[in-house]
Amino acid sequence: MLKKIVGQALAVRILENSLKNNTVAQAYLFYGPEGCGKIFTAYIFAMAINCYSEKERRPCGTCLSCKKFLEFSHPDIMFLFPIPNFDMTISGEIKSQANQEEYQKYIQAKINHPWKDYAFSGNTEIRIDQIRMIQQKLITTPYEAEKKVIIIENIEKMNIQAANAFLKTLEEPSDNTVIIMTTTTINSLLPTIISRCQRIEFHPIRTEKIEIYLRHVCSLDPVKAKLIAKLSNSNLEKARILADENDFESLDQSIKFFQILLAEDDEEFLNWQDNTIAKAGRNNSILIETINTFILFLNDIKAFQLCQSDIVNINQIKLISKFYEKNPHILEDLDKLFYFLEDMQGALKGHVNPKLVFGHIYNTIGRYFST
Repeated sequence: MLKKIVGQALAVRILENSLKNNTVAQAYLFYGPEGCGKIFTAYIFAMAINCYSEKERRPCGTCLSCKKFLEFSHPDIMFLFPIPNFDMTISGEIKSQANQEEYQKYIQAKINHPWKDYAFSGNTEIRIDQIRMIQQKLITTPYEAEKKVIIIENIEKMNIQAANAFLKTLEEPSDNTVIIMTTTTINSLLPTIISRCQRIEFHPIRTEKIEIYLRHVCSLDPVKAKLIAKLSNSNLEKARILADENDFESLDQSIKFFQILLAEDDEEFLNWQDNTIAKAGRNNSILIETINTFILFLNDIKAFQLCQSDIVNINQIKLISKFYEKNPHILEDLDKLFYFLEDMQGALKGHVNPKLVFGHIYNTIGRYFST
């Protein structure tokens, strides 16, 4: 199953060799950008450590140990991730029934769709209560496996009290314990934590790798696979979500925007803007994604002149060609427009009024293609 990890050949080779040679370290730190497969790899590696199958087949995914892991019910594999400030016992039991239900929904979401984010109702951290619970569980020997394995997701969200307490576990790990941590921001961690781990770097996944994955694993047709691979921006998790939802609304909205821009129809733009913002509600990430599709379309205008096989919106060649005909020299200004659009995404993240942002985008891009 380690072979199913996409675009991380070096990381996979290191982990496979450690399993084969019985040199599994006591602490690992998987670090790299979002959506590159760190957490998925941590899960597969944790499952492999205690798999009952022969070494070359680990993890098999079918033995009793693997099945328990996949159900999040293995007694010797523990999961730690940022949660709201739930009131917990020393053994890790959540006292409130409502909080228990919310936690179980999170676990079920992990089982069903491990690549998707699940939003808790409150601000999340890894807290000292969770560390104490882990320390309590590590006192005992493994119940049925060779090693106890702890997976700690997003360790950068461990608060300072928890991090200081966790250091004791890292400094004096028992021989039968393996700790696997993941982070997107290695530089934010305590140096004392980093120094006690075997670090394994994960890299952004190349677009063509994601495209192949979408075609062969998700059974998407070549056009959709290419579109989603480009939209995912090297993020396989995002690509999986887009493929599952089969949602191309942001792309459709983008095409509509450029049709309006070409027609220089200010009134229709105001209607488009109101509808787009209303559909997004308070979720600015949808609007940020819409700007991503603007960048893709402008890239297609560039590809129209330089290499038409690189065009993403291959069903919009006629529209793309009209923009190029309006300004054959646009390539000289595209970098400025890309930086501008990235600034506009930053403005949305900073909660600037979306109407101001999209109005500014409409007028700015429009100046380059006005008659």
